Amino acid sequence: MRKNFSAIAGYSAKLFRLAFDAAVSSFSGRQQLYERYSSGDPVHLAGTLYGLYDKDAHIDRIVAMLDELEARHPPPVAGEG
Repeated sequence: MRKNFSAIAGYSAKLFRLAFDAAVSSFSGRQQLYERYSSGDPVHLAGTLYGLYDKDAHIDRIVAMLDELEARHPPPVAGEG
């Protein structure tokens, strides 16, 4: 049983070292910066992708849902009630 625990302890130590390298070390920071900026400015890229995305179908669906909701439950008229 002691042998099994020592094998698990060695394995978990390796996992902790890997997690540290991936999350905290200077290597992970450089890797993250490279991945973030290698394709260009992320803010400009996000704006461009948003502009290219076809939003009309989604907007039409939302408008239809709001129209249906208003037809089922008309808004109150001022002065009534």
